This record gives sequence, structure tokens and C-alpha cells, in this order.
Amino acid sequence: MKKEKLTKESLISLWTRSCKKSISRNNFSFAGSNESPFYVLNLNPDIIMSISTEGVTEEQKKYKINVIFNQFVEYSYFELNESEFKSLLDIFTESQNTATKKEADSIIQENENKFFELISELEVN
Repeated sequence: MKKEKLTKESLISLWTRSCKKSISRNNFSFAGSNESPFYVLNLNPDIIMSISTEGVTEEQKKYKINVIFNQFVEYSYFELNESEFKSLLDIFTESQNTATKKEADSIIQENENKFFELISELEVN
């Protein structure tokens, strides 16, 4: 894709696909505050995407989707309407929850036998 072809729709599509393909909870993060949240999706160590809100009152609220390089250079952004933002946030939250559950299940599976072996050892002593 060429730079001139970058559109809001292409960023929304990339966000959606990337959220659904992310398998690590470490790819998802939150910054900002409840009033001005900033949801971050790490695409790789140098490129992140974010969705965010700005503005104090409902009338002032602005929603946007960003591509950021090296944690601070805003490469591209597009404004979103509230419905688009909420939809992308739902995808982010669902994907983050799925990744967290998969990691938790893996950790349980990996450590459960060790835990019960430890209990057995302590009961014998």
C-alpha cells in the first residue's frame, strides 16, 4: 500500500485485523485517564496504533485513530465518530481479554502439576 492510499478505512481495517491476530496480552495497553483514554496496540517494537478520545465535555469530545512511530512520532491519524470509536474499543477489549485468557490458561497448564507436586512433597515431610 502506498502512503497516498492510507485512509481511515484502511486504518480501521488494520486495527481490527491486528487486534484479532494478537496473541500476547503485552500487545495491548492503556494510557491516559478515564476522561481521555488512549488505547494502544503494539504492531511491532517501532510501530503502534492507538484509538483515543480528547475533550472534557460530550460536545467537545473528539475520537481518533493514530499510527505512531517510535512511541512519540505521530505519523498519521484520522478522526472517528463515536460509533466507530466504540466499535474499535469493543474489538480491542475482546481481543485483549482473549489473549489474557489464553496466556492465563497456558500458565495454569504449565504450573498446575508443579503446584500439586509441591503440595504432595510438603504433606510427606
